[in-house]
Order: sequence, then structure tokens, then C-alpha cells
Amino acid sequence: MKNTINDAFDIELPSFYIDTLINYPFPQSDDPDRIEGELVKDLDWLIKTNRKLREDDFCYQDHWPNHFFAIGFDGFGNYYFINLSQQDTSIYSRP
Repeated sequence: MKNTINDAFDIELPSFYIDTLINYPFPQSDDPDRIEGELVKDLDWLIKTNRKLREDDFCYQDHWPNHFFAIGFDGFGNYYFINLSQQDTSIYSRP
């Protein structure tokens, strides 16, 4: 998966993201900051969604920034993504 995505977008997926997918779904938790939506492991969804976000106007912006990489959604139009320009392990949410 990593090589296919890296080739499709000329990006390097961080190891924390690969490790997160390996351990997903997460065990039950009462942590209020925990992500409750869906992270996606499907390679086709990841490629198609990220291409579409980059090509189409996005939320009053010209495009989805190339350093954002969508990795899931909450079912209400909000995407979970990682910021490839940051060296953190955060998973962000954006409408």
C-alpha cells in the first residue's frame, strides 16, 4: 500500500500512520479526544478520495492542500487527515 500511494502522490507516508492502520480498529476507550469516525484501509478509496480532493474546489478554497492526506471520514462530510508537512502524529478533522 505504501509504495502505491507514494507513487500516486509523490509523498512519503509517515511510519506512525502505517502503524496506526495496523492497529486499527482501536480498543474501546472513554477518552473524549478519541476519534470516533472511520479510518480507511482501502487503497482505492485513499487514492480516489485524495485525487478528488486535490482536483476539486474544497470548502471555499481552491484545492485541498497537497500536504494534507485524507485517511478517513466521519460520515457527515468531514475528513480525517494527516498533515505531511508536520512532524507530529496528530490525526486532524476538517469539513
